[in-house]
Formats: sequence, structure tokens, C-alpha cells
Amino acid sequence: MAKSGHIILCDFNKLSRTNGVKSRNIMQYLEMDQMMEEVYRFLKDEGFCYFSGGNKFMVIEGHYHLPFLSWIPKPLAHLYLKFTGEGGFYYEQHLSLRGLKQLVRKFRIHDYTLSIIRDPQKFFVTDLFNTQSFLYGWIQLLAPYLYPLIPTYIWVLTKK
Repeated sequence: MAKSGHIILCDFNKLSRTNGVKSRNIMQYLEMDQMMEEVYRFLKDEGFCYFSGGNKFMVIEGHYHLPFLSWIPKPLAHLYLKFTGEGGFYYEQHLSLRGLKQLVRKFRIHDYTLSIIRDPQKFFVTDLFNTQSFLYGWIQLLAPYLYPLIPTYIWVLTKK
């Protein structure tokens, strides 16, 4: 097993199958299709995968906090980072909602995204939202309608 930043790379062939896998905002750094094939193979039939995936169409990119960075072609994204002094190379490879669903097509998706937005206390994520703010009320109201623009989707995946 090798560790790279927050990513732990496993040789799944040396491990036994498991009931649970956590894939938390790492997809944009890996060979996504290969990783999800391995997760599927590695999971027991009754197992699950906690999956959080960043959306290509997030308005504010989560790593650099720049608007529309993940929307634009890579060469322009590199220039955008240089221009803003945030770096010189945009490594992340985000997928759209459609792309994420295609990526996990072998799995059944149990989507918790809107439930978490509606009740962050229930899911112990109160650090993500200031539930007392005026803006939070708008987020709750508009999230179902702006679902394709939500920055991160939270899904539990199970085998079909």
C-alpha cells in the first residue's frame, strides 16, 4: 500500500474483498474508470462505497476557489491559474453529473446530496453550512432546481 497525499493506493489483488470502500473527492486525480472497476470487483455483493465526486460544472472550483475554472479547456485553465497567481498547471479532471453517473453505472446510487443540504446536523456536516445565514435559506430552496451545478455529490453506491 502506498500513500500519496490523501490518496492511499492499494494493490487490491493482495487484499480480501470488503464490505466498504471510501472514495472521497479523489476521482479527479486517478484513472477513474479503472478505479471504479476495482472498487466494484473488490466489494462484496452486499458491500457499499461512500462516494463523493466533484462536479465539473461547480461555479467556484473547490481547490483554487476560482469561478468557472473546471468548465474551461485545460490550456485555458493553465493560463487562468498563471494569471491569478494560483499555480501553473490544472491537474484536476472533474466530470459532469452525467459523466459521474456513467462512471458508476454498474452501481445503484443512493443519493444523499439534497438530504445533507436540507439537514446538515443530521449528517454531522454543520461545518459545511452556516444554517443561520440568509444565504443558506436560498441554498436549501434552490438546490433541487440547480442540482446539476451542485459542487459535490454525496452518494452511497451498492452493487446492482
